[in-house]
Amino acid sequence: MATSKVNHNLTPRAKDQVLGCMVGGAVGDALGYAVEFKSYGSIVGKYGEKGITRYQLDRRGVAEISDDTQMSLFTAAGILLGMTRGYMRGIMGRIDTYCHWTYLDWLHTQQWTSRHKDARVDSWLMDVPELYSRRAPGNTCLSALRSLEAGEEVRKQPGLRISTRWDSFRRPSLMTC
Repeated sequence: MATSKVNHNLTPRAKDQVLGCMVGGAVGDALGYAVEFKSYGSIVGKYGEKGITRYQLDRRGVAEISDDTQMSLFTAAGILLGMTRGYMRGIMGRIDTYCHWTYLDWLHTQQWTSRHKDARVDSWLMDVPELYSRRAPGNTCLSALRSLEAGEEVRKQPGLRISTRWDSFRRPSLMTC
């Protein structure tokens, strides 16, 4: 297995930047989730010229996040899994290997309503019940992960449209779409 150099000395500023990125992305995602697939005209029609300026809360009083934030969380979990292994054991594989595993964990949150008894679990996020909620993930993403889970090689097929969103999702993963 390949060995990667791990920087154990992240500065407080760097840690704050990572946290700010994660929280800022989730906050913006929660604000925009209510209008994610709506046209500009329908947004202005419902919310006025300024657009959406407040969270749209569900029946529990919660602003929902999209699959984008879910995937960001599982990507971070994969990175942390790899870094922790590197720190604890002194060796680690490529980060995309760990993201591969945590993306399969995410796939299970889209298929099941709670942690499945037979699931291989690589992320503590599998114990967060709120993440077991399908948030309109793309079919390309789901089918590629299902193929990966089945041990099939995932490749871009001629004529298959891979969206920019999917392309950015798969970069840290093992997939070669």
